[in-house]
Amino acid sequence: LAQVLGSRDWERLGVLAEQGYFEPPSLAMGNAVSMLSNPEMRKKVELKTALASRRFTNIWESWGHAVYHYSIVPVVLGIGLAYSGEFTLNPATLIQKILLS
Repeated sequence: LAQVLGSRDWERLGVLAEQGYFEPPSLAMGNAVSMLSNPEMRKKVELKTALASRRFTNIWESWGHAVYHYSIVPVVLGIGLAYSGEFTLNPATLIQKILLS
């Protein structure tokens, strides 16, 4: 990181870290790993992850898959028409190109 930022910027980051503006990445990662070594915290993280997974699955199955499908198909079709130079916003011409081409 010091090579990417340069020595002056690296020194500035060190001063900001000493003043408490942020934690260096190594310290933040160490805190996350040590936090998971506690059995109570690990159980809380597992429960929150399971709950988030269940909520995401419910959202995906209730309306997420339909929204994804019905938005991706027209986008792919539009990209294909634009790539071939046949995309238009005129509905009559657009329908003609989709159905007859």
